[in-house]
Amino acid sequence: MSHGTNRQVKNLLDVSNDEKRNFLNSFDYVLTDCDGVIWTLIKPIEGAGEGITSLQENGKRVIFISNNSVRPHEKYVEKFKEGNINASMDDVLHPSIACVCYLRKINFKGLIYCIGSAEFKKKLKEAGYEYIDGPHEKIEDFATLWKAVKDDNPVKAVIIDSDFNVSSTILIRAEIYLKNPECLFIAGTTDMMLPITKSFKIIGVGPYYKILEEASGRRAVVVGKPGDALKDIVIDKYNIKDPKRVLFVGDTLEQDIGFGTKCGFKTVLVMTGATSKMDILTHPKKQELPDYYLENIGDFSKVFEDIKPMNKI
Repeated sequence: MSHGTNRQVKNLLDVSNDEKRNFLNSFDYVLTDCDGVIWTLIKPIEGAGEGITSLQENGKRVIFISNNSVRPHEKYVEKFKEGNINASMDDVLHPSIACVCYLRKINFKGLIYCIGSAEFKKKLKEAGYEYIDGPHEKIEDFATLWKAVKDDNPVKAVIIDSDFNVSSTILIRAEIYLKNPECLFIAGTTDMMLPITKSFKIIGVGPYYKILEEASGRRAVVVGKPGDALKDIVIDKYNIKDPKRVLFVGDTLEQDIGFGTKCGFKTVLVMTGATSKMDILTHPKKQELPDYYLENIGDFSKVFEDIKPMNKI
């Protein structure tokens, strides 16, 4: 698959058995996205369970790296069971967990202003952090607006993640806190658009966090994909010694493949989610193109089958 100056991206199933074997032997860890790779919003993706199982049975440590903190942590494990995937809660990392890891790493103390889902806030509370949110009332005039956004709370960090109730009032209040240069600015997911289906997308968190960056003149510490801070969190949490021995599997070019490349991981794109083959052909950033692609993560079982018999994976 090639177009213009883009390097060729090959289907892993189409390469020689020697190339397949060399690739499979080149990594010990598999980090994979969930939405669009393991399941859709509605149901498990057919064959995904077989693909994950084949990786695990061949000695690969599989970890699930999602940008979705809206889904309760326990629901991830339930969905794994629905898809016949053997995984525990510790095998899952998403922005609310990554954010707690980051706050602990920097020994953060203080009040948080959180723009996020109920599940995200629950994770902060469980970790012992105090947060405020809002305002939630309807604003119709400037006098009411000013009362709602200006307060004396000693906020030490503004955190933004998926929140379906974001308003201009909430963003104004966050920007006021960020006028304090000692106030941390942290973002979880930064997806500009969220794919509901392959042909239908909605606005994600990205535009909102970009508004705050532009208004405040600050750059957020991004603890979701493809943030720089997430690399250290993943490596530390899962005791990864050599990033070159890691494979990242995802369905998006910027968030998944871009993150994997940035970390020094190998990358495979699957075509069951947000990205089409035309997107690969026309994508302007070479560093966000994968090493290989597969139609479905379940195709890993076919790749392993192709290279049998063999001595070791």
